Amino acid sequence: AVSQLPDLARGEKGAEDSLSILDAMRGARLEGRPPLFFNDHKEAKEDPAAVAIRAENWKIFFDASLLREGKARAVELYNLAVDKQEEKNLVNDPNSQATIRSLTDMALNYRRTATRLVNQARGSRVMFDWRVDAQDGPSDSLPENDPRPTLSITRKGLNMTIKAKGEQDAGISPNPRGLGVSGGKLGQVESGEVLEIVFDRDVIVESVGIVAGNGTCGGFYQMGQGAPLAIYCVDADNDAKAQQGVISDLGVLPAGQALRLDSSPHHGVEAAGSWRLETLTVRVLASK
Repeated sequence: AVSQLPDLARGEKGAEDSLSILDAMRGARLEGRPPLFFNDHKEAKEDPAAVAIRAENWKIFFDASLLREGKARAVELYNLAVDKQEEKNLVNDPNSQATIRSLTDMALNYRRTATRLVNQARGSRVMFDWRVDAQDGPSDSLPENDPRPTLSITRKGLNMTIKAKGEQDAGISPNPRGLGVSGGKLGQVESGEVLEIVFDRDVIVESVGIVAGNGTCGGFYQMGQGAPLAIYCVDADNDAKAQQGVISDLGVLPAGQALRLDSSPHHGVEAAGSWRLETLTVRVLASK
């Protein structure tokens, strides 16, 4: 029996990166196959989170920032059509820069968005960055120690509203590292405090960046009516180094529904969180 895959555009979960190979099994050519990602298995000396991507005749390597931070910095490129032994690194070849840009864009799209949603993430990327030293676009930082109950930002025709929830009179608490909630010991999102984020259009939430600083990664996030999912740092090694993490490929958030970032223990048994919201990256969901 053939069953329908979950409809990701409607916020359903499951088989986000699945691909039907039925045509290939029937002897036909498999068209539109997405790129293949290969992760380092602790072979790299500096950081084993490096990743390689195979796309047609090209094989490109990115450093650990692709997995850890959702950024793509190419370090090696090989043309397997003429260099099967991967002996000539073309990453600095002037004639290869257009190819690198194309493969980098592909890597970011598939790193941040479920495979079956990539074709509906055609709109421009909208990134909100509350760090004072924003590196990837304009800073949305606010005056420090200036709490407010809600925050509304409109960019590229998309409106986003953030609401703080916690003790009575809780407000959004900014500092140079991001947004927290006022009232707690550190002014972070802690002790059961929550940030709720709502958009006025259906969006694909590509990534949420958090930083724990003096706190800890933990708590959970919830997309609309979906199940709550635990917040972890990328891994224990990164947690010890930088106390930061990027939650990626969250799926579709329907207009008017909330992305809930909650510092409470996931299902009451996992670790509680104490962190700030650094960044949020989305794309407007395009119709098929």
